Amino acid sequence: MRKPKGIILLYTVLILGSTSLLAVAIIAQASLGGFLDANDELIALQARSSVMGCADEFIIQLKKDPDYAPATIVTPSATCNLTVTPSGTARSGLITVTANSITRGVRVNVETSTFAVTGITETLN
Repeated sequence: MRKPKGIILLYTVLILGSTSLLAVAIIAQASLGGFLDANDELIALQARSSVMGCADEFIIQLKKDPDYAPATIVTPSATCNLTVTPSGTARSGLITVTANSITRGVRVNVETSTFAVTGITETLN
């Protein structure tokens, strides 16, 4: 009885083909994951830029009116949430903005009697 010729070649091609397909699938998944991570980083940077713009607006408005305390700050690039905590002549404003599922925040501490910004700290919510 004769053995079929080429069966070893067929098995070799099948094994190499399966291995190559698996490697391509793993690389494609890693590439997609990298793209999604880069997209989240871009959204986070845009949210940070928006919250810093709202912090600037808060400081500007607080200089005009020491009792400035709206619930939201609207700028051309974003609408931010604002929580102001007064303590004597000092004001602490927590400003947050959410873009997609990413929330960025900043706490601004201001002394209104001499009008000095005593601290700006990024917060993670």
